[in-house]
Amino acid sequence: MKKPFGFIFLVFAYLNIFSQNTTVQLSPDVNDEFAYPEVIGMNSQSFFVISSKSENEFYIESFTNKELRRIYKTQVEMPKIDGKTNTFETILYFNSHIYLFSSHHDKKLKKYTVYINEVKPNGELSLNHTIIDEVSFTDKNYYCKYTIQLSIDSNRVLLFRETSESDLTKGKITYKAISKGLRSVFEKDVELAQPLNKTAISNVMMDVEQNIYFTEKQYYKIENESGDFTKLFVVSYKSEKDTLYKTEIAINEKRFLDVNLQLNAQGNLLCSGNYSIDKNTLTNWEENHSLKGLFYSILELEQLKIVSQGQHHLQKLMPDEKFYHYYLTNTFLLNDNILLVCEFQNSICDNGVCNTKFGDLMTADFSLKEKQIVTLRKIDTNTKGEKSICKGGTESFIPFQSSKAVHLLYNCNKQFEIIADGTVTTKLIFDSSSNSDLAFMKYSFQMNKETVLVLTYSKKVGHRFAKFTFKD
Repeated sequence: MKKPFGFIFLVFAYLNIFSQNTTVQLSPDVNDEFAYPEVIGMNSQSFFVISSKSENEFYIESFTNKELRRIYKTQVEMPKIDGKTNTFETILYFNSHIYLFSSHHDKKLKKYTVYINEVKPNGELSLNHTIIDEVSFTDKNYYCKYTIQLSIDSNRVLLFRETSESDLTKGKITYKAISKGLRSVFEKDVELAQPLNKTAISNVMMDVEQNIYFTEKQYYKIENESGDFTKLFVVSYKSEKDTLYKTEIAINEKRFLDVNLQLNAQGNLLCSGNYSIDKNTLTNWEENHSLKGLFYSILELEQLKIVSQGQHHLQKLMPDEKFYHYYLTNTFLLNDNILLVCEFQNSICDNGVCNTKFGDLMTADFSLKEKQIVTLRKIDTNTKGEKSICKGGTESFIPFQSSKAVHLLYNCNKQFEIIADGTVTTKLIFDSSSNSDLAFMKYSFQMNKETVLVLTYSKKVGHRFAKFTFKD
């Protein structure tokens, strides 16, 4: 017998419980007088950091994993081709080496070239380069965009290129699998259904067998309505079979917003996201990113057949609640539950300078065992009357998933801990009054299953790295 549709909506009340299972280790001062340092990779002894001085200059740093002490800090200039500085694409730690990927755009020849330069063990950039990709165009209205990242198992580099000759022609994607010898060992071109200005590709990833997966939004006009409606697809290309699969996420909605794609523990794809209220029901500009509902779809890998799907309309069950400017920030898998986290984010820009205000959270917990049960919670992230003593950090959270819970780390020694059934409690992160003003940058790097590395700020000592270890 099927159970009736179940729904729970809670405005979460605070439970101040200290987390006895969390340890915090702070590094010596981080000399980041330039842009905030970001971790690009790690080995068993150390981790590696990049920080910017300008568009063409940056620093490579190395720190010990155990003590968080700096080993070296080396300034690097971007490589030049024919006297012109290359454009930074990305920097990766791959096969125990650091590689800088940069591109050179020759406007006269209408050509893009991607180069790889190795960073030496002391942080210096090798002047010897490897050309890994070149593409030429015939039309003056061409477009080219690169996504370069590690494969899921980190044994290959994925070079993913989106190109278009003009706004009138269909877009094309090209992907290359790059081996540890910096050679392209597989390459494939795929034509898209529409021009790139009517298509949005995201969530690109490559698995251990050099298959790729991504989400594709296609935008279409609606007669007598302003704006577009969207069709959402999950796409895969199987390298060994030379076969393209494409499955539409058909949930009777036409305005998809934020979409996430990831592999679950069972080896299936999980696509999750949210969608907005219909355009013809809008009454003011703020409703352009007002949530109507949330969804998930689980697809098997072979032919992208949907094995499980669920969605939840917020507006039908909460007509008095307005979810303006709520964005999907994270999707977590906890046992047999799928947890979606949406955050209020409102960016206001003036003369090119943007300031983002962060606010309350909404969590949706979909039960895979009880498929018609979803638990919603709206979390007030600021206690009434609470005055922040932290300066220099973000008002948003840093996420971390341990084996049994999701941790949302906030400034001022506060975290929300969410377990598999969606239950939320607030806890202190550490028991130390000396760190009471510790603020977090919105940046982190997961070192292992228990430990996350976070960039912090304190009025007393400035910026430092911190290791947070969560033990069940």
